[in-house]
Amino acid sequence: MNQACLAIYFLFFACACASSSSKPDVTRLNDDQVQCAEGHQLRGEGPPVDNEQWCRDEKGVNQGPWVLWHANGKVAARGNFRGGLFQGALQIYDASGQLSQEYKMLNGKMHGAFTIHWPHGPMSLMGEFFRNQKKGPFIYYDFVGNERKRVGSPSTDPEENNEPDKEGDIDLVRLKASLQAANVSFEQCYETILRQDRTIRGEAQLVFWIDTQGFVDKIRYEDRKIDSLPLLFCIENALSRTRFPKAQIAPVTIAIPLRFNPSANFDS
Repeated sequence: MNQACLAIYFLFFACACASSSSKPDVTRLNDDQVQCAEGHQLRGEGPPVDNEQWCRDEKGVNQGPWVLWHANGKVAARGNFRGGLFQGALQIYDASGQLSQEYKMLNGKMHGAFTIHWPHGPMSLMGEFFRNQKKGPFIYYDFVGNERKRVGSPSTDPEENNEPDKEGDIDLVRLKASLQAANVSFEQCYETILRQDRTIRGEAQLVFWIDTQGFVDKIRYEDRKIDSLPLLFCIENALSRTRFPKAQIAPVTIAIPLRFNPSANFDS
């Protein structure tokens, strides 16, 4: 096996995005702005003042709509809380405003159909979860939206036949550029899922193939010390939508150490 073990540690530090101000009676003209149910308190500010808004009930529990913005003012993620956990649609957008990942959540768990999109728009993956468990088939698409692969058992497939028969090669300069792009998406996953679980921390080895067409395959975690399955699934899917250089001759196996450590001073 030709394994490129890149010594890159992705250190995620969630910033304190929520403002302590509350304005439940403010009428918002922008559709992206949050409007709370009667009796709930609006927390935070939208751009340009701040980058996060959500609602809180009289007991101080997050309830209702939530929106997070990128620094450029475009929506980064939106969802709904029920009892402090994500409920219903959860959408994640890249900095250009393109929808990148969309899930259905049930009491904080991924549950139902999901879709992942390439950075330029077409679908890259669709599948289904059942209470944080992968439910096949997962259907993968090429860069123009044509189906390229179906995986009937997405939970076990990464562990099967994951040793390339030949030793491949890859352009390391272009590889590092792709990993930097993936890192931005990983951080966004962390920023999003941290909103329902502020104690996520730990580390893992992210291992995957890059094949001769530049597609990611056989994504798996080794030495995993992270319990948040929504975070791990989000990272897998963020990786799968990343454009990589094509491996030469045969697939190349990449191993990346990940480390998560929240340092946010969240509004409470």
